[in-house]
Amino acid sequence: MFPPDPDDPEPTAWEKAVSAALGVPDAGTVMLVHSLGAITALRVLAALPEPCQLGGLVLVAGFVEPLDALPQLDRYLSAGVDVERLAGNIRKRTAFRSGNGPVCAANSVG
Repeated sequence: MFPPDPDDPEPTAWEKAVSAALGVPDAGTVMLVHSLGAITALRVLAALPEPCQLGGLVLVAGFVEPLDALPQLDRYLSAGVDVERLAGNIRKRTAFRSGNGPVCAANSVG
């Protein structure tokens, strides 16, 4: 299942799609997410009942703050997520930044 409309994303639809694909994660579950999927996955994880565990999370060119190059995503990004709280529930975390990309170089998670 793929989240709907990446050009005009609606948070609830994306979060429902990710939640349905994820199911109930456990210490053996690893998520790999890219770009706007990073904040979506983090929001889904934050909404899970405590205690929850995730074996691993790989973020590729993710971002959690508005991007100057993509102001059309500001509405989607306006509701943040407490990444520090989530860190304790994720055994292994890896982030690949977009260090020199024209879109999200300065705002990458990592």
